[in-house]
Amino acid sequence: MKKLLCSFKFAFIAFALLALTKISVSQTPIANYDFNSGTSYASLTPTLASNISSSLSCTESWQTYTGTASGTSAFTTNGTGGNAVAMANSSGTNAKYWTLELGGSLLSSYKNFKLYLQAQRSGTGAQTITIATSTDGSNYTNFGTTMSPGNGSFNEQVLDLSTVTAINNQNSVYIRLMASGASGTGTLRIDNLQLQATLSGPPGTSGATGPTGPTGPTGATGANGATGPTGVQGATGVTGPTGADGALNAWSLTGNTGTTVNNFIGTTDSTNFKIRTNNTDRIFFGSDGKIGIGTMTPSEFFTVSEKSLFVDNMRVTGQIFSDSLLSEKGDFYNLITRHTLEANTINVAALHTLSFTAREIGRDSAIFIQSKPESANALQYTYINANNNGRVGIGTTNPTEKLTVEGNASITGNIIVHDSLKIGKTLRIDSLSGVGYKFDSLSTNSYKLVFSDKDGNLVSKLTGFNCGVSYVGNPAFPWIAGGNYIWSSHGSNPNINTIGTCNNYSFRLITNSEERMRITEDGNVLIGKSSQTSGADYKLDVAGKIRADKVVVNTTGADFVFEKDYSLMSLVDLEKSIWQNKHLPGVPSASEMQSNGMSLGETNTLLLQKIEEQTLYIIDLQKQIDKLNERLNNLENK
Repeated sequence: MKKLLCSFKFAFIAFALLALTKISVSQTPIANYDFNSGTSYASLTPTLASNISSSLSCTESWQTYTGTASGTSAFTTNGTGGNAVAMANSSGTNAKYWTLELGGSLLSSYKNFKLYLQAQRSGTGAQTITIATSTDGSNYTNFGTTMSPGNGSFNEQVLDLSTVTAINNQNSVYIRLMASGASGTGTLRIDNLQLQATLSGPPGTSGATGPTGPTGPTGATGANGATGPTGVQGATGVTGPTGADGALNAWSLTGNTGTTVNNFIGTTDSTNFKIRTNNTDRIFFGSDGKIGIGTMTPSEFFTVSEKSLFVDNMRVTGQIFSDSLLSEKGDFYNLITRHTLEANTINVAALHTLSFTAREIGRDSAIFIQSKPESANALQYTYINANNNGRVGIGTTNPTEKLTVEGNASITGNIIVHDSLKIGKTLRIDSLSGVGYKFDSLSTNSYKLVFSDKDGNLVSKLTGFNCGVSYVGNPAFPWIAGGNYIWSSHGSNPNINTIGTCNNYSFRLITNSEERMRITEDGNVLIGKSSQTSGADYKLDVAGKIRADKVVVNTTGADFVFEKDYSLMSLVDLEKSIWQNKHLPGVPSASEMQSNGMSLGETNTLLLQKIEEQTLYIIDLQKQIDKLNERLNNLENK
């Protein structure tokens, strides 16, 4: 009998242990947020396990979005889509987040947490949700696995947090959902936030320490020790024999005698040789035969750097490369070369003449001629072949045309221009032969310059919108930059003193080589653009911002709302329409506004209509309130 009782007792204990083991490994939903109710994070009412408390907060303001039903992996089924919560601006890296806080008297009995979530982002919203956990709400540890919101659709995800043992069997647990990876200030949304865990008691106390085990085998031999210090230095060796006397071959500082043509100062190998004074390199002899004065890196066989080379006369059969070449002998300077004279600068003393006798004067870049260098304010410049583009500049170091003159130019002969003539300020012409336009009188004997358009037509002020070529004697002449005279005899005629086009072409205004404004052949004014959208017929079309002190738009108003026969939508139907269409009835959708724009007059009328409708709703609600107060007072007085 005792054996039977012992066996039964042992079986009962084994069955109880097995039952407890099964209970400890089962997962229990402890918090479920469907976000279908509540008007703030503080007013949310999640479904919670017994003796569990929970709250949700966010770094951003409360905002909702169209939600979704829970997916197949959810811990608890939420069958209604309803609402989701949204983070309007999810930019930054883990700086914006939701915080899920858990507490309650039974939280310390839970471990092995799992998180379920459905997440969605806009096109520029956060692309990653990083999970971080804490037990004090201050010190957080990031979880290794992240979540990826769906782009435009909710993405279902489950994270197993059972490896985060630090939050097991705790009195408080904090879980953060941090946004990162946004390409702009887009939106991040979450729905059906659920948490489940294993219900089990806290760990029991440790058992008694067992007896000490037997001594283990001897360990392996350790590594060699560090190297010892360096020994004492040995004694100095014996001095070697004295070298040969070099004085016989030495050059004397006061001169040498008995030298021959075979004697020299220099090197017998490929080493360079240089001469110094005041311990500074002065002359360089390269192993390749190049000589440098003032430079230790001569680029030519004879290179002078930094200082000028003064010579009485120089005759060269090859080329001369020099930064500064100055010849001073008498009042007339002769520089004779049989080939090309190459020089960055040719300096000539003031009041003297420089004469060149050479086949060619030039260099790979520009030739620069400067006069009167003694007065910085009186410097005159001439550049030839500037920047290797064949341009000549007089009075400027940066010619922009084939001939650029900075200052006045006096020409006694003829000017023949086959392409364009650009004049920066003033062009003075004492006389011109031929027929042209006059600027100062109606006399046909005073001829001035002729202006034409790209087609060769003479440009003139219009006479009654007739655009034919004008002739001398007609009071029609070109418009001039800087101002124009208005003929008093025609001042009352609106068709005189006109600028524009006479054919089926647009009129354009350009600054800094960019078109700024255009008047089309149909009379539409375009600013900041050169064409209109197909089918558009706006009299003023601006691509950019407009600022004005006052804008007046003609509109009809919305007084019809207060007419007795006006059909005002019920609040029930209004609510259905709003949730179905996501905008007020009669108001264009956001996509329509983005595609077609908004008419100020129509939009103001529409907004006024909605304000007047809201006023009627308020009046009606006030009447209902008054009736309810009246009934309430009657009940209280009984």
